[in-house]
Amino acid sequence: MSFIINKEQSLKQLRDFCSRNKVYGWCSNMWYHGLKNAYPLEFLLYTQYSTNHPNSRTFAKNRFSDKVNLKIQKLLEFSLEQEDVDYLNSITTQLDERITLKEKQLKN
Repeated sequence: MSFIINKEQSLKQLRDFCSRNKVYGWCSNMWYHGLKNAYPLEFLLYTQYSTNHPNSRTFAKNRFSDKVNLKIQKLLEFSLEQEDVDYLNSITTQLDERITLKEKQLKN
């Protein structure tokens, strides 16, 4: 089964794996780790209130961060144009706005 082609089904299976205390079986573990690697943000969403997967959560955070950094580095390898600079600045502005919103929610 392809994770990307069958995204909806893959996310249902990932949610099921995340709801378990432990994933048993070699094949199930391979599938679980493949899904976790393919969908790190969804994994973090599904396990945010769970204490069952602490090491996997750290791995998923790092995986997503590395993925984003790699894409930014790749874009920076090309000759920059004003459109690229504007695009990257808009991403950082959106992130700043989201962080501010989250911080306000925590205070309330």
